[in-house]
Amino acid sequence: MSHFVIEYSYDGCYMMETLMGVEDVDLSEKRFGELMGVWECSTMEEVKILHEHLREMRRERSSKQA
Repeated sequence: MSHFVIEYSYDGCYMMETLMGVEDVDLSEKRFGELMGVWECSTMEEVKILHEHLREMRRERSSKQA
């Protein structure tokens, strides 16, 4: 089983969602809105590191737009 981190925009709002312990993800669901990225992690430690990295990237993008 894997953990998936999904980064997307929904109604103009940035979202990041983690699906834990699944084999695959149906990305055709409308709940994911406009996909920005999908990552597969094999451990929760990888998920934690990825979350930190994505948050840092998001802060950098936001500060450059301002």
